[in-house]
Amino acid sequence: MIPDKTAQTGNTLVGKSALLHLPLVIACCLAITPAFAEDVAIQCANLIYGLNHTSRCFSDEFLSAAQKETTIPTERRFKSVRLGSDELFQYPFVVMTGESSFFFSPKERTNLEDYLRKGGFLLASTGCSNSEWDRSFRTEMRKIFGDDALSSIESEHPYSRPFTP
Repeated sequence: MIPDKTAQTGNTLVGKSALLHLPLVIACCLAITPAFAEDVAIQCANLIYGLNHTSRCFSDEFLSAAQKETTIPTERRFKSVRLGSDELFQYPFVVMTGESSFFFSPKERTNLEDYLRKGGFLLASTGCSNSEWDRSFRTEMRKIFGDDALSSIESEHPYSRPFTP
């Protein structure tokens, strides 16, 4: 979580990918999409970051499952979007996975911080439980948000409750 500014902005960064379950992710996505309407599909982006790393292993099937298991309509495919681009801000929900170490450019760090503080939602997950990627992700989060950037979400937190029909 982003403890110092979360209370001011109402935004939350979900840190540990092991805690993320489909209903939780979709509930968070809904929570950050105030203009949500049942007839509008949520646009989801697959990030390109750290030069040319991408979340290529994150399946479009996730979006189909999200729509099937919740009441939230999503687009059928992820759109590839560069973390350092202004296009990032057009998507309320982005995913980032990987299988090797990486580092963000200064522009990518600035964009990600602005994106999350303005209410964007990031689902970050290590590809094949890759420890190099996990270390890189945690390092980048500390560079952006400080030493307390990532924390567990307790089971009593509203984001921990399933959001299903």
